[in-house]
Amino acid sequence: MAIRHMLDGAFQPQTWMLLIFGLVFSGVGFGLIFAMLYGSRLAQREQRKQAEHPAEPWLWREDWAQGRVVSKTRSNMIGAWIFAVLWNLVSMPMLFVLPQQAADKLTMPIGTILAGCSIKKRGHPA
Repeated sequence: MAIRHMLDGAFQPQTWMLLIFGLVFSGVGFGLIFAMLYGSRLAQREQRKQAEHPAEPWLWREDWAQGRVVSKTRSNMIGAWIFAVLWNLVSMPMLFVLPQQAADKLTMPIGTILAGCSIKKRGHPA
């Protein structure tokens, strides 16, 4: 619909909101599809390793088999940042829909909490 408005030359501020809304939710949908496909491949690979070495669980993970332990702190921090950014992108259009008082009471504290959690994960390993 937003693209149709752009092609018709009737590009209004509401069109930007529709375009951002469509892009964010399409991106989330395609991301979930990709995660499902990639996750199923990883699960099959893990099940194969478990079947090959049922009594040696340290051989199920590649890093443990090589005698290393890889930290997941960085990936957890990146995930928290992505979630905080997506939450704020999705909730920002509500500033135009909801009255200003309701928006201040609802979206800003949640966005601040998510950003704070991301910063906390960045600062503290584990």
